[in-house]
Amino acid sequence: MGYPIKAVHVPKTVDNDLPITDNCPGLARWPSTSRVDARGSFDVASMCKTSTKVFILEVMGRHAGWIAAAGGLASTKDCEIPIVILFPEISFDKDKFLAKVDANVKKFGYCTVSCRKA
Repeated sequence: MGYPIKAVHVPKTVDNDLPITDNCPGLARWPSTSRVDARGSFDVASMCKTSTKVFILEVMGRHAGWIAAAGGLASTKDCEIPIVILFPEISFDKDKFLAKVDANVKKFGYCTVSCRKA
């Protein structure tokens, strides 16, 4: 059509896994998503004596474990939460995973698993 228009594309993804980018604009949603991730552990703690012992929370994250890792931020020395984080960047070891979940349930009465959606 002859218009002198130039376009610039800025990729946006909450996954923050695009090559050659440091932070994607979609990552701005990360803090609120992190709170939801951590909140799952506290919710399970409140009902583990009568109900759920293991809670698996699938979070977004195509090729990066940013959001899955955020669930662990709620655990501190003063308030330790039994969470197992599965990172897509690390190979899954079924035996280690099951052993860690079992150890957490025995010690705390429950366990939260934070992983990216496959």
